[in-house]
Amino acid sequence: MGPVIVCGLGHVGYRIVGLLRRLGEPVSAISLATRAEWERWAEAQGVHLIRGDARDLPLLEQAGLEEARAVILATDRDAANVEIGLDVRARRPGIPIVLRLFDQTLAQHLEASFGFRAFGMSAVAAPTFAAAALGEQVLGSFAAADRRYVIRRIAILPGSRLAGRRAAVAATRYGLAALAHEPSAGDGVVAPLPDQELEVGDQLTAAGLPGDWDALEDAEPWTSSAQASRRAASQLSARVSASLGFARGLWNMWRAAPQPLRTALLALNTLIAMSVAVFYFAMGLTGVDALYFVITTVTTTGYGDISPRDAPDALKLYAALVMILGSLTLATLYSLITDFIVTRRFREMLGGREVPDGGHTVVVGLGNVGYRVAGALEVEGPVVVVERDPSTEFVEVTRRHTPLVLGDGRMSDTLRRAGVDRASALVAVTGDDATNLAIGLSARELNPEARLVVRLFDADFASKVRQSMGFQAVLSGSAIAAPTFVAAALCPDAVGAIEFQGWLLIVRRCGAGPEWAGQTPDGVRQQGRIAALMVRGAGERDFVVAREDRVLSLGDEVLALTWRPLVGSSVRGR
Repeated sequence: MGPVIVCGLGHVGYRIVGLLRRLGEPVSAISLATRAEWERWAEAQGVHLIRGDARDLPLLEQAGLEEARAVILATDRDAANVEIGLDVRARRPGIPIVLRLFDQTLAQHLEASFGFRAFGMSAVAAPTFAAAALGEQVLGSFAAADRRYVIRRIAILPGSRLAGRRAAVAATRYGLAALAHEPSAGDGVVAPLPDQELEVGDQLTAAGLPGDWDALEDAEPWTSSAQASRRAASQLSARVSASLGFARGLWNMWRAAPQPLRTALLALNTLIAMSVAVFYFAMGLTGVDALYFVITTVTTTGYGDISPRDAPDALKLYAALVMILGSLTLATLYSLITDFIVTRRFREMLGGREVPDGGHTVVVGLGNVGYRVAGALEVEGPVVVVERDPSTEFVEVTRRHTPLVLGDGRMSDTLRRAGVDRASALVAVTGDDATNLAIGLSARELNPEARLVVRLFDADFASKVRQSMGFQAVLSGSAIAAPTFVAAALCPDAVGAIEFQGWLLIVRRCGAGPEWAGQTPDGVRQQGRIAALMVRGAGERDFVVAREDRVLSLGDEVLALTWRPLVGSSVRGR
C-alpha cells in the first residue's frame, strides 16, 4: 500500500502525521521547515521526511506520489496548498486530495470544481471552542445537508431517564445517533455501540443537532452545572426583561444621557416635588389637587380652575417661580429624550450594540476562529466580542448584530468595558498563544467565577498549561481538526471524525447500495465495522436518526459510522 503524503509539518501537519502513524499508515512528509524535535520524532516513527518546498514536483515524486494513497496539504498558506493540489491532480487525477484552507469560500469553489476536500481548521474547531465555553463535553462536529451536527459525551447519573434503556434506543428517543458506549465497569470503550443497557456511571457518546441536545437537557436531571446555570440565568434574564421592560428602557435612557442633563433634571424635579408640598399646605389643597395645580403650572397650561390669586404675595411669587422652573424642566426633558434618540440612532447607523448587564460570554479575538465561535455562541445567549485591530475583516459584519469592544484584550480596562467582571465565560482565541494566556489570566483576576477557555496553537504547550494554570479548558485547534483531515484522506466520503479513547471514529456520508437495501441498521452493523446513524430518503429534506425498525431503501443517503483502532502512544498534547 502506498503512503499518505503530508505537505507541511507545522502544528496541523504534525498532528496529522502522528494520527496516521497510530493508524498504521505509511507516511511521507514534505516540509520547508519544522521543529527539530518534530523532525526527530517523525524519523523515529518511520516517516519518510523530505525537507523542501512541496511545490517542487520532483519532491512529490520522491515522496512516492505515483503509488501514494492520498495527499494532505497542510501548509499555512492557501495559495501554496492550492498550487500543490493542482499539480497533484494533473499528475494523479484520481487520488484523494485534502486541503487546509483559511478561505472557506475558496474551499467551496475548489470542492465543486476540482473534487478536492477542503477544510478550514477554524471551521472544524470553532464549535468545540464554543461548547467548551458552555461547559459541555463536546468532542467534535460535522456538517451534512447544510446542518451542523454536534458530537457530545453525556454521563448517566442517578435519576437519569436513560438508565436502564438500551443505548441506541435511549439516544434515538431524543433524535440522537449513538456512536459509542463507555461502561462504568469492564474493559473500557466498546465500539461499535453494543446492544446493552445503560447503567448509572456509564458514558454515552452521540451525535445530533443542537436543538436535539436542548430537548435532552430539558428532560434530564443531570444537565451539567455550567449549562444549567447558564440556562437558568438566561431564563431569569428573559423574565426580568419582560416584566421590567419599560423600567429598563427608562434606565437605559437615563444612563445614556450626558451628566449635566441628568443633574439638571434631578434638581428641577426635586423642586417640583417640593412645590406640591408647598401648595398642599399653604393653599389647603388636597394632595391630588396640589399635584394637578403644579402640573398645569409647569406645563404652562393654566386652566384657571385653581389659582393663587387670593394667596399671600410670597406664594404668588413662588407660583411664578414654579412657572419658570416648569419651562426649564420641560426643555431639559425634551433635550434628554432628543439626545437619547439621536445617540441611539447614530449607534445603530454605526452598528454599535450595548454590552449586556451580565451572564454573557466574551470572545476575545475576531479572526477566523473567533468569528465562528461568536456565531455559535450567539445561538445560546448574549455574546460580546473584543478585537484590537479595527481593520480586521470581520469587524464591520460583527458590530451590526453583536456588541463589539475595540481594545487590547490583555488590558483590564478593555475587559471591564466588555463586562468580563459580570460575564459567565470568556474565550480567548487570538492568533498568538502568549496573548491568549495573558487574556485568560487578566480575566481570572477580574472574575474568578467565569469559565475560561484558552486557545493555544501548540498542543504540547496546551497540555502543560492545562495541568498547571487551572483554566477550565485549554484547547488546540490542530488537535481538534487533525482527525477530520485524516478521515477525509482515508475515506473520501467522510464528513467528520474524532479521536476517541483509542479509536478513530469516522462519520461518512454514503449512498445505500444493493448490499444495504432492505437491511435494518442492525443488519448493516453486522456486515462489518460500519453502523448506520442517520438516513435521508428520497424527497426528505433532513437526515433523521436510523431507528431500529427503519428499512433502508436503494438510493437512501446514509450518515454512517466507521471506526479504526489507534495503536501506540499519541503525540503529546490534546
